Amino acid sequence: MKTLPTLVISTGICYYKRQLWTYCLGVHNLGSNEVMMYVWDESVASRGPQEIGSCILHYVKTYVSSTKLIMYSDQCGGQNRNIKMATICNYIVANTSLSVNEIDHKFLVSGHSFLPCEQDFGLVEEQKKFHPDIHLPDDWKTVIASARKTNPFQIGNMTKDDIFSTKSLEKQITNRKIDVTNDKVQWMKIQWLNYKKEQPFMFHYKYSNNTEYPFNSVYIGKRNSNIEDYTKQLDLLYPNGHTITELKKKIYWN
Repeated sequence: MKTLPTLVISTGICYYKRQLWTYCLGVHNLGSNEVMMYVWDESVASRGPQEIGSCILHYVKTYVSSTKLIMYSDQCGGQNRNIKMATICNYIVANTSLSVNEIDHKFLVSGHSFLPCEQDFGLVEEQKKFHPDIHLPDDWKTVIASARKTNPFQIGNMTKDDIFSTKSLEKQITNRKIDVTNDKVQWMKIQWLNYKKEQPFMFHYKYSNNTEYPFNSVYIGKRNSNIEDYTKQLDLLYPNGHTITELKKKIYWN
């Protein structure tokens, strides 16, 4: 994920203004080499796990027809490796309207991996040199769309109607701190998460990406957990948009 500032102008005064942030989440399909760049600004939503999960949900609904999904990401705990993201992955595999029956989510070691998305954002940075002035969040979409000449990046415009809350999912589960063998779950050490359709209220984890290491399992269901309730339409996270400060409004809307 990348955070992109607005305004950006060739004079220095903008540096001292309050900037409006545009957020960009890259999804790189390793099979087709196609890239979807999900873009929104902070008047739409923030950049937490519910926003990230909403982008993943949109991508699965729109582009994924396989029964197994393998995701690689960095180890950002606040966005990728937490119970909110886990509830969304369980929601995807449990939902009968979606093709995915199993998700493997692998977290690559920081400083020892070169995710394709890092290279993609490098191209965006290079393209930015040809666009010295950014006046609106939409200007970033022009930069992103023109960053790769062959097989250009696609733009996914995320609106408030695309960003969902995990609150209803969290009501259906218990965020247990121990696994089924009573070992403490150390989220920040997890390198591989696994979700299966046949086990909708459970996830499996391990502290390694070694295929020979066994998974540990965590049951997060409640006594009254119900799969029909769990897979209902999710509520919007920000039905009226995301609140920004009055000072930013004065700068950008006056």
